[in-house]
Amino acid sequence: MTALRALPRSLALGAVALILAACAAGSTPSPSGPGASPVASKPASPAPSAAGGPFTQAQLKVRLIDRFGGLWFCDPDFYPVARDDEGVLAIRNWVQVTADAEGLDAVSAHLGIATSAAPSDAQKLAIYREWKMLPAIALDPAGTDTWRFDYLAAPPPSSSGNGTRTSGTIDARGIITVAKSEPGLHPICPICLARGSLVDTPLGAVAVDTLRLGGPVWSQDAAGNRIAARVIALGSVVAPAGHQVVRLRLADGRTVVASPGHPLLDGRRLGEVRVGDTVQGAVVIAAELVPYLGGETFDLLPSGPTGRYAIDGIWLGSTLRP
Repeated sequence: MTALRALPRSLALGAVALILAACAAGSTPSPSGPGASPVASKPASPAPSAAGGPFTQAQLKVRLIDRFGGLWFCDPDFYPVARDDEGVLAIRNWVQVTADAEGLDAVSAHLGIATSAAPSDAQKLAIYREWKMLPAIALDPAGTDTWRFDYLAAPPPSSSGNGTRTSGTIDARGIITVAKSEPGLHPICPICLARGSLVDTPLGAVAVDTLRLGGPVWSQDAAGNRIAARVIALGSVVAPAGHQVVRLRLADGRTVVASPGHPLLDGRRLGEVRVGDTVQGAVVIAAELVPYLGGETFDLLPSGPTGRYAIDGIWLGSTLRP
């Protein structure tokens, strides 16, 4: 869910696309949208059994994967920054996969991989890729033994276009009823500012979640000089469960708290900065990931040529720019 305001109306139309494409932007290898899962094509393995059931929740989710193709989601292994080779992560996290007996059974049966014998590393990777989609598929109660779904399928690997968003219901027998299907933009993976982040303005520091369109804010011109600007777009996005933010502190006392994918002016993301690095003339003395409990993350776009703004004197790029 994204909240977006802009001034004037023409900016709103453009900013809607920008926040979908930009507040989701992070460091990720996915060719179809930063921060989102790498494209997963529809499995070429055996389909689930014919409707019969009753099926477990994991089996119902697998039936959706089989029907609509790989889920397009904020893959925790790639969002907000890639953590390691996915094959390495599959092996490293295999204990978690096997601890989820229901999910493992559903996925391995769908892929036609017997888990009675030790799976190969390649088989573990195949299972892991599908298994980690399951928590991201929401099934909401819609009556007795029936659930609503809103499923965003990734585009084909050869495409850089939209995915397909399908909504409908699935019952305990695995029968899927489609209510609506339409093109879908890549998922929003928030990389924005923590609630309460203090934005530098000509009127003093103002919390980002209390800014208003048209309000004054400091920005920079192309030469890096500070200039007075006004807020021309504001965006917020609900942070997913388990979202973490970086608390960056510099030796001169400046501090910023934001999602790891938020950009600094030199092209680095906050999640790439380490203790001992230099940021805008000061040494980093703390750069820690902490759980985020603020509900939503926020960003703004100032008028002017650069879209830059400052949090406690630390200059950042806006994720609402192309």
